[in-house]
Amino acid sequence: MKKASLPQQYIAFVLLGSLFLQNCRGSSNLPIQEVGNITETVEQEGVVRKGIEKGKIELTKEQGIRGVDDEEGEPTYKEWLKHERRGKSKNEEKGQLQTGRKEQEQQSHSVEIDKTYVESSIVVLAEKAAEQGNVVAQRDMGFIYQNGRSGLPQDDKKAIEWFKKSAIQGYVYGQTNLAWMYYNGKGTARNYHEAFKWYQKATAQGHPNAQCRLGWMYQTGRGVRRDYIKAREWYEKAAAQGNAQAQFNLGETYQNGWGVKKDYAKALEWFQKAAEQGNVGAQHKLGEMYYYGQGIQKNYTRTK
Repeated sequence: MKKASLPQQYIAFVLLGSLFLQNCRGSSNLPIQEVGNITETVEQEGVVRKGIEKGKIELTKEQGIRGVDDEEGEPTYKEWLKHERRGKSKNEEKGQLQTGRKEQEQQSHSVEIDKTYVESSIVVLAEKAAEQGNVVAQRDMGFIYQNGRSGLPQDDKKAIEWFKKSAIQGYVYGQTNLAWMYYNGKGTARNYHEAFKWYQKATAQGHPNAQCRLGWMYQTGRGVRRDYIKAREWYEKAAAQGNAQAQFNLGETYQNGWGVKKDYAKALEWFQKAAEQGNVGAQHKLGEMYYYGQGIQKNYTRTK
């Protein structure tokens, strides 16, 4: 069997490790990057699909592992699977689970060892893959340094260096993270012009959160001349992809008449869409509109 390249092995190992940690704790602490109100994970980026298409990783309908190419000298799924089974075998015999306090503590300790092993292994693979130019690994290394994860110290300067390497190669998530760093002055001086530039590059790839952020920069005049019309256009593109923040911003645009004629009916429509996705600001705005009868008949009951 042909060995997987390091970048391919890195992606496969991240996915396997993520599934493993989900089983251990019910949620994964592996590379997840939040930008604005969007949480982006390796799986959401389509890595699972791409891996399946390349035949490097196979998942059952229950998301179980069926097989993965291993590279000699690197940690493999089979190796850390032993840790999971070891922890379970100590506490489970003939279908009867021992629930004594001592046994629970031992099981918890075993899980912590496994979690540390998987995370540290992924960091090693991530750094090697990043140095070889893997854009996903470069973004992940930026995230790890940005948040001080997996035993590495928090370091915004190193984070922005890795984000920039990923962004320069055209990786959309590297671009959005780099833009966020410039916008907030993390690891560098605050620079709205650079933030605008990188958000703009990400919008060329159809990234909804970047579209929303670009609209906000046009609306506030940060890094670009204020333009309410362009702001609305970018909000509309992001909102059409289901971005709740963009939907809320469109609601405010029509409610206040920013670059458009005031239209309470449209404002209500966009606030409703955002509120249905759990946007708290939109829910509050809906209550106000029902209370004052803006775009709809007054309804004090629905303000509660």
